[in-house]
Amino acid sequence: MRQYSALRLCTQISLSLWMLSSSTSLCADGLLNRIRQEVREPAQNILPEETNRSERQDSDRWWDEEETEAEDSFRSFVGEVVLMGFTSPFWAPRVYLRDDYVLDGYFFRYPYQADQFGLMAIGKSPATDKNLRSWSVRLDAEYGESFDTTARIGGHAVLQSTSRWGIDGGFDHRTENLTPGTRDQLWTGDFNITYRFAQSEAIQYRTGLGFNWLADQVGSEFGFNFTYATDWLPREPWVISAEIDLGALGHATLFHGRVTAGIQLRAVEVYTGYDYYGVGNVDMSNLVSGIRLWY
Repeated sequence: MRQYSALRLCTQISLSLWMLSSSTSLCADGLLNRIRQEVREPAQNILPEETNRSERQDSDRWWDEEETEAEDSFRSFVGEVVLMGFTSPFWAPRVYLRDDYVLDGYFFRYPYQADQFGLMAIGKSPATDKNLRSWSVRLDAEYGESFDTTARIGGHAVLQSTSRWGIDGGFDHRTENLTPGTRDQLWTGDFNITYRFAQSEAIQYRTGLGFNWLADQVGSEFGFNFTYATDWLPREPWVISAEIDLGALGHATLFHGRVTAGIQLRAVEVYTGYDYYGVGNVDMSNLVSGIRLWY
């Protein structure tokens, strides 16, 4: 009887240890845990020394070659074209919207308020229109679904002002179902100081700098962030929004892009769209749906 009890106890202990090790292994294979590894583990240089030496020799030979005047002119031309293309997201919207920074822009409480076109009034002021204000706030609450094992619940806030300076920030609670009864989770987000560099009644462009962050039960990680976003209100009741974030998170690079289309119902916008989130070599994307409050 004692031998049977001891055997039963050993079996239970072995089964518990096996389940624990299996759960740990599965957790290690999850997308969220791979994001942790990308963020917290420095990237390894996989290039062998011989390859590096060969590249240095090729580079030395390149700089030792004589260049003709025609080649210099061609490279200068190509450089100017590349520079114009690289900076076009910043100067092209200003040219297209004819934004010369002379007239101030004021905000309606929400898009298409009182049958007005767009969100802003350029060249008018609260003194001439009681519906106008010098600031605008919008708050988002949304759910993202990958239709696989990951999902997220997020929030986002944007504050804009007549001075063109503003604040942009948000957070996401990300979850992943690993096995029945086993779930991983972490928090991600960003915070930015923004500047609205191009504006009209129906289109606004903003860009800014800030930081990304990740938090879980182990600790928190941070990194640099650059953001670029636009809102387009083509006609009532439609609102089109897009945003790109580029930066770093811990030891990994970060790219985040999203686009949404919404229907404005007075001060409430109901929207849907697509959200992509990439950290290092880990990619996560989901369809989103949410509610946006304008104030």
